Amino acid sequence: MLSHTPIEPHEVHSERLMRHARQELAKDDRPQASEKMWGAFSHGLKAVVDERPWAYTDHGQVKAIVEALALESDAPELQDEAVFAHYLHLNYYRDLDRPADIARYHGKVESALARLREIRRRYAEDADYRRQADALRPPHSRYDVRRRRWLHEPPAPAPAPPDTDAVPPDDGRAPPQPPNPNGGNPG
Repeated sequence: MLSHTPIEPHEVHSERLMRHARQELAKDDRPQASEKMWGAFSHGLKAVVDERPWAYTDHGQVKAIVEALALESDAPELQDEAVFAHYLHLNYYRDLDRPADIARYHGKVESALARLREIRRRYAEDADYRRQADALRPPHSRYDVRRRRWLHEPPAPAPAPPDTDAVPPDDGRAPPQPPNPNGGNPG
């Protein structure tokens, strides 16, 4: 049976991935450096989420989690830094960025990780901050993320199916004519 417990804590894994990213940058392996930085950011985020009554099970939740963390910590820069981290994930597949760009993005990810560590510290040490943070729950699923629904809101009711027996409103145009059985010849 597979265990869902990580081999090492997410924060430790995040730090290790950043060390590997620096090594890959030194070797000019941009795709690997990019993916390691995305992984470092992702595990840094998981370290925050694991201490809360939140879920982080797929990439679709990252944006909503980052939005909630940026709001709770009054650090909107975290959202911009997360965009750079996600872009690095995309660069792993495309290798389109120059080394100077990757190095700049590396700085953005380092900054994001520092913010996440500060959020974790405040959450652990400040009861008022923790109560405020627990009230800001990010969406739980891809459905909720797409519709920006928060966990404490009930899901929106499904739209009613169209009434096929209803007569369409008269818009002043002639109704469409059925096809001519003579193949276009009126006679």
